[in-house]
Amino acid sequence: MGIIVTLALAVAASPARADQKPRPASRAMTIARDVLPVQLDWIGGIDLAAPAARAIAKRVWETYGPSLVPDGPTLVKQACGRDLPALIDSMVVAGDSKDGDDRGVVIVALAGLDRKAFDACVTKLGDRVKHPITIEAEGELTRYRADDTTQTVRWLGPDVFAVTDAGDEAQLAAMTAGTFERDDKMRGVLPELDLTAALWIATTKPSDPALIGEHMMRAWGSLVIAKGSFRASGVLDLGGDPQSTRAVERLKAGVAKTTAEVPALAKVFAKLVIKKNGRAVLLDLTITDTQLRAFLDAVKGHPLP
Repeated sequence: MGIIVTLALAVAASPARADQKPRPASRAMTIARDVLPVQLDWIGGIDLAAPAARAIAKRVWETYGPSLVPDGPTLVKQACGRDLPALIDSMVVAGDSKDGDDRGVVIVALAGLDRKAFDACVTKLGDRVKHPITIEAEGELTRYRADDTTQTVRWLGPDVFAVTDAGDEAQLAAMTAGTFERDDKMRGVLPELDLTAALWIATTKPSDPALIGEHMMRAWGSLVIAKGSFRASGVLDLGGDPQSTRAVERLKAGVAKTTAEVPALAKVFAKLVIKKNGRAVLLDLTITDTQLRAFLDAVKGHPLP
């Protein structure tokens, strides 16, 4: 699975062409800029506002949703009247590590639901799974209680909320402290990204990916979905020219090894471009919808290294 994980981790999109009129960043990201904290280690976004992206999200939810949440797609549609991807306009996910503790926050912009309608949807969903949910609103906060569990969200607008992975109100306050614009590390990366893409991600936390075999300083990028095609490209900042040269060689060897073990991936990997650009490694892959389907079928049917 190594080469697949590396590509997923470093997925980054090319900038928009000069002749294209840029779209604004997603609604979730527009609000996230004002509420996220400083010194994040990573941040990513999903924008489902475009029809092509929403169609792919619907297909993924219908395919993998039941394995993640038994009867999930059916229950959500019965309770809320629509599939889960149709309820979400966009999301931003961000996190950091402070004193050895990982903290995360998700900012969700809803599509066609406000706070009142969302609460009604949650209530119906709880009733259907036989775990009734009580709701307590206090200013910007809403507490959802089921059994012995409480999940608190902070509403950032009529149809946008933030929630943490821990459900802890102190963490929620810290992760929506609103100092993001002072984050020098992230400000140096975000201009390199296409924040209008269907999927984008950036990390400024140094790491040592085994497949690359080098110390990675940072990585960033996004996935662009158009009708019938997908383009992903990645940027891995390794801090120096010798490191990027060695990493390109290792990545190409990893692709060759994976292709030999899973021949069905050959057509997709033949379109993968891996090259160096000074201290960085650049990855670029453009495939059609048909090729993506074949790729996913091949990955599901073969355990990759």
